[in-house]
Amino acid sequence: MCASDPSPATMSSAGMWVSTSLQPSQILAGAALVTHVMLGRLSAWYENDEELRNLVTELHLMLVDHLLRELATSTSVALNGQPWPLETFRSALLNIVLAFETGRLELISKARLLHGILVTLFRDNGLFSAEAIECQQDTHYPGTFTPWVHFGFQRWVRIVTAAFKVDVHLALLTGHPPLIQREELDLPLVSTYALWNAYGLDLFPTRFRTQPDERAGYHMCDLLTFGRNSQVQPRGDSIVLLKDVEVGLLGVVHNTWQHARWSRKWVDASASACDAEHQKPLHQLLGFWKERLNNVRGAEGALLEEYVRAYAGEEEEDKAEDRHAILDRLRAYVLHAVLLYHFVTVHSYADVETLRQVLMADAAAEECPRGRDREAQMRQWANSPDGRRAVLHALYILKAYRDDAQLAALRNLEVDPIAHLALTAAALVTWMWMMAGAQACTYAQNIAGLDLGQYAPESPQIADWVQSSGVAWATTIKTDWCGLAEPSNKRSVNGQKSNQSRTTT
Repeated sequence: MCASDPSPATMSSAGMWVSTSLQPSQILAGAALVTHVMLGRLSAWYENDEELRNLVTELHLMLVDHLLRELATSTSVALNGQPWPLETFRSALLNIVLAFETGRLELISKARLLHGILVTLFRDNGLFSAEAIECQQDTHYPGTFTPWVHFGFQRWVRIVTAAFKVDVHLALLTGHPPLIQREELDLPLVSTYALWNAYGLDLFPTRFRTQPDERAGYHMCDLLTFGRNSQVQPRGDSIVLLKDVEVGLLGVVHNTWQHARWSRKWVDASASACDAEHQKPLHQLLGFWKERLNNVRGAEGALLEEYVRAYAGEEEEDKAEDRHAILDRLRAYVLHAVLLYHFVTVHSYADVETLRQVLMADAAAEECPRGRDREAQMRQWANSPDGRRAVLHALYILKAYRDDAQLAALRNLEVDPIAHLALTAAALVTWMWMMAGAQACTYAQNIAGLDLGQYAPESPQIADWVQSSGVAWATTIKTDWCGLAEPSNKRSVNGQKSNQSRTTT
C-alpha cells in the first residue's frame, strides 16, 4: 500500500461518516473501493478500539451479503462473454481474510460460504487455466505494450495464487481438506517481487530482462509434482524463489490431511509397512522442498546476487545503501518459509485437529467413551517415534521465531497467519508430549539426558532418540514451559492437573 494509507484514527472517522451519511445501497455500490480502504489498514483491527471494530464488522457484514448476491451473477453462463469481475473477486477474497482475522464465529461461518462460492466461480470461469486467462486478456484488454500485457496477465495469476494460499490456510485452521485441487492450477509461476514492484517505465525493462529464464517453462502444478515425478525437476537453483517454496509446501497440505484421516482409521493398528509406505510420498515432497529452502538460505556469490535482484522493491539493487533493506526482506521471506516448512512437517506426523479437540474438550465431554478414546490415542501417539518427530519440528518452530523475533516484528510477521498457526500447532504438540510423559516439574539442567537444541536435526543422537525415546530437553529454546504444560487451565490427558514445566519423555 502507498504511504498515504489512512491511519486507524482516520479510518475510524471515515467509517463513522460512511455509516451515518450513506444508505446501505450507496455503500454497497462501491463495495470494492470501501473494501480496499477498510483493509488497506487491516492492522487497525489490532488497535483494541471496540468502536472501530464494531464499525468494521458492520461494514464487513453488509459487504459479504452484497458479494454473495454479486457472485451469484458471476458464473460463466451469467457473464456470457463479459469481462470477469476482478474487483468483485478481489473484494470477496479480502473479506474472507478479514473474517478469519477477527476470529468471530458469526463472521467466519459466512466467510466459509463465500470462500466455497469463490473457488467454484474461479473453476467455472477458467481462472485456473493460463489459456483462459490469455483469452480473457486478448478479448477484453488487448494490447502489445509489454508492461500492459505482463501486469494484465499477472494480476489474474496472483489473485488465483492468493486464493490458493487462503484455501490452504483455512484447511490448516479447520482440519478440512483444501477445496482447490493442486493439479488443476495450470498457471505460470508468479513473477519476482522485483518485477511486480517495478514502478516506472524506466525501471520495468531492466527488471524484465533479469527475470530468471528457467522459471518461464514451469506452471504451478509443476511445483506440486516436484519430488514425485523424476521427469519434472528444476534445472537450476535460480528457479526456486521463496514464493515457489511456499506454493510447493502448501501443496503438500492435502497429503497431510489424507494421512491424518488414514491414521484415525487405523488408530488401533500398530505401525506397519503399509503406514510407512503411506507416508513415503509425503516426506519425499517435504524433503524436496526442504532442500530447495536450504539452497536459498545458503545462497552466496552469484546466486545471492540473483536473489537480491529478485527481491528488490522500491530500492535499487545496485546501491550499497539499499542492499540492507533488500536482504532484510529476503530474510523475512526465508523466516516465513522456514515456519511453513516445520508447520507442514508437524502436520505430517501429528493429527493437529485431534490434539486441538483434546485440549478444548471440557471435563463432561471427556467422560464419554469417544473423548476417552481420543485422549488415549493422543497419549499413545505422543510416546511414539512420530510423536517425537513432531515435537522436534514444534521446537524448531519456536526456535526459528525466537531467533528472528526482531525481524518478525519489523516485517509484520506477528500478524502473519502462518506464524500464528505454526506457533499454535507447536504449542499443542509440545503440550501433549509433556502431558503424556507424566513427569514432575523440574529444571532441565538437573536432568541427565539429551539436549535437543545442541544437535542438528539429522544427527545420529537425534535419530537414536526418535527411535528409542529417553529423557530429553531443549535448553537453547527459551519458552514458558509451565504455560505450555497447562494452557487455558485445561486438564491433562490423564484427567489430572499437571505441574510439569520440562519435556522429559
